[in-house]
Amino acid sequence: MIRWGSHGYVVAAISHPYDAIVTTFPDGRQAAYSAKRWPATPSLEGEANLNQLEWHANDLRFVLDELTRANLAGSSALPFAGRLDLAHVGALGHSFGGIAAAHACQLDRRFKACLNEDGLVASKPFYLDARNWGMDQAFMLIVRDAPRQRLSDEELEKMKMTRERIEQIAARLDEYQETALRNTGKGSYRVRLQNKMTTHMDFSDLPLLGATDSAEAERRAGNFSFAIPTIFSVL
Repeated sequence: MIRWGSHGYVVAAISHPYDAIVTTFPDGRQAAYSAKRWPATPSLEGEANLNQLEWHANDLRFVLDELTRANLAGSSALPFAGRLDLAHVGALGHSFGGIAAAHACQLDRRFKACLNEDGLVASKPFYLDARNWGMDQAFMLIVRDAPRQRLSDEELEKMKMTRERIEQIAARLDEYQETALRNTGKGSYRVRLQNKMTTHMDFSDLPLLGATDSAEAERRAGNFSFAIPTIFSVL
């Protein structure tokens, strides 16, 4: 967030009630994390809690609504009120927040661009609609290449799957991602990162915050930790 701000962007970071560890509201009420909101058994082909996806995307839209209202009202409680360029707004997020940011773009054209940071449900950066269309905006996916290790016969037996079936599923999911990236109105970009040199949480501040001493903090700061889950950038 600091890096975005240093380039002149205004960033609104969102705490999603019931998905954050705890969310504190202005009146002091708190909403704690609820595991019941997540699906119990994800499938190989990418089961997702669509109710959760909808409410995350709608949280993004709600924040944009509130920014618009405060910007018009010139609220003194909002820094830069009256000066926000809400004609150039992007949505970005990490992990599930990346998929939610993409879905918010699908629902709301006020978002002019979208960035998904390593947020995939079985290779899917977002869900295509009934027309097999992704979104009208420009889209970028930054993703760590998933390791493709050959499963042993014992592992296949436990999964009750044949090797041919696994390969068919993998090919179908790869094709879904390619289709999603093709079917965007203003083009798409995919940046692949080496799996062995990065971790999923390198997109957040957690590796830096978890450092045990200054030397480790400096080393981790040299990585590409530059985002926090589900954030807006007013461009």
